[in-house]
Amino acid sequence: YSVQGSFECQNGTATRQAEISPIPTVLLPQEISTWKGASILLKPIVTGNPIWFDWQPAPRVMEANVAQTRTQELAENEVFTLTVRNGGGCQADASVRVRVYQRIWVPEVFTPNGDGFNDVWELKGIEEYPNAEVTVYNRWGEIVYHSDGGYQRPFDGRSQGESLQSGNYAYTIKPSAERPLLKGMVALLR
Repeated sequence: YSVQGSFECQNGTATRQAEISPIPTVLLPQEISTWKGASILLKPIVTGNPIWFDWQPAPRVMEANVAQTRTQELAENEVFTLTVRNGGGCQADASVRVRVYQRIWVPEVFTPNGDGFNDVWELKGIEEYPNAEVTVYNRWGEIVYHSDGGYQRPFDGRSQGESLQSGNYAYTIKPSAERPLLKGMVALLR
């Protein structure tokens, strides 16, 4: 900048150096889904050369003062917030909601042979989904079992009162409107 006055001796110039720090930004997805008991990696996209990081709630992450961190094992829904600051003191933050769902353990085989062991297709964790829909198909795509509104009566290897043959059967499990459809094969062995 320069200063000018009405007298010659009051004229002059001066320089001042200004350091401009880019404003930091933090980008995180709005929501992440995972299974109960899982640990997930939180990977934000950060810009603006941040040098300071703070994850909250700190006790629920492995390291609270780094850009990327892993959560502890999660048992319930949680919101994680990352605050960053650069060398110029500029600050930014972002949050991500982690939705935690009960995992459904789907066995690959069951043996409905009447010995009292493994006689029904037991889906552990499905009780957390009272409106679950489970469908089992034979090799021709015909429905041999369907349970709508929960899984109170597990698949026992019979269709319309008749025992089904040993073999592989396709299945779909729709836990809830929010959860993705599970698909696979189950082996029925007699």
